[in-house]
Amino acid sequence: MTLPYFTSTFHLLSSPVIIAPHAPSSCSCVDTRDYANHQWLLSGGKDCAVALYDLKAAPPPPKSGDHTGRFLSRTQAREEELAQIEASKRRKPISLNTRNTGGHSHSLSAISFHPSDAGAFFSSDLSGRTLLWDTEHFTPVLESMKRGNVLTSSWVNDNAWMSSTLQGELVMFDAVSGTATMSLKGCKGPLNSFDCHPQHEHCVITGGTDGTVKLWDTRRSGTTKFIKAFSQDEIEETVLAPVDHRAHTSAGTAHRGSVNAVKFTPCGNFVVTLSGGSCATWDNRWARPRRLHEIGENCEKPYQRTKQTGSGRRVPMVLTGSTLSNVRVITPLQNLSKEIFSFYARPRPTENIVTMAGHLAPVLGFDISASNQMISAGEDGMILAWGYREGRGRKIKARDEDKDQW
Repeated sequence: MTLPYFTSTFHLLSSPVIIAPHAPSSCSCVDTRDYANHQWLLSGGKDCAVALYDLKAAPPPPKSGDHTGRFLSRTQAREEELAQIEASKRRKPISLNTRNTGGHSHSLSAISFHPSDAGAFFSSDLSGRTLLWDTEHFTPVLESMKRGNVLTSSWVNDNAWMSSTLQGELVMFDAVSGTATMSLKGCKGPLNSFDCHPQHEHCVITGGTDGTVKLWDTRRSGTTKFIKAFSQDEIEETVLAPVDHRAHTSAGTAHRGSVNAVKFTPCGNFVVTLSGGSCATWDNRWARPRRLHEIGENCEKPYQRTKQTGSGRRVPMVLTGSTLSNVRVITPLQNLSKEIFSFYARPRPTENIVTMAGHLAPVLGFDISASNQMISAGEDGMILAWGYREGRGRKIKARDEDKDQW
């Protein structure tokens, strides 16, 4: 998981701010939006409920100069933490829609504010039902036609959103009529993730359970032909060539297992993919995309190693690891863009990875707000806000060869 480095130095907080503890069931998706001097948070859960929170009413994360962590005694720090938990327990959503009030009847898979208007948002569930909501009255105003079991959805522009389905199909819907305007058969199995190119909205990348990562042209609706595929096979180094726009119908696999998430970097030149516990970075500027490196554990083949028992006999050892399910590349301050972009897009395999622990169960979704907060939601039903404090920390610097890339 990438972290929001907004300055050249950083210092992570020891504990997050609790937004919603002990929810009725696990939270599956969240989205944030700053609008009209308020910071709104949308959450969707496996209990079919859609909730809206006002984070301005929540205790803010500690800022620079606050006496937290090592500046307080152990007793004072514990008392402050308990007071924060008690304050969060009194916080309730300002709007709530359950399965008994005309909302969803299945577990939610995606929720997102309109790109340019916080007065509207959409939500999708696993049954394939997608609703467009009026934020003020918190009621559905439009229901799109069903095209399979929706796994994830995202806005493409102000007038359309796109959904990936359990049947391996990628479908675009019109935000005015709710009808499907485009469809692509992107995967032999469920299509777990997709992302639109930051500069060319007709280019979309997909990742599925068959291990394939493909780049598509959405103007070729109804086809199974893609522009290019990302393959883990070794590729000979050649002179940098323009993208081959001829369509293809067969592709190698980018990972040995299911691809859980795909994401373009802000420039669109690189792609980050997640599979199991591993994260790979690809150079998208080549006609045949090149994998730059891969970090993390890849535990798709559980019997790769053996261990010795007390009797001296060697038996297969099952490898286990965490499953990465979401990725986001953060856009920092413009004057540091060259330095930080290269750090996010092309981290060295030996670079230390910072992890933050706070949930008691797997994290299902997270979002970065415009006010520099990371919101996470987990199967434990908790929604946490992670702050940061400027000060002593590790300085991030780009290598000279990386700076030439931007």
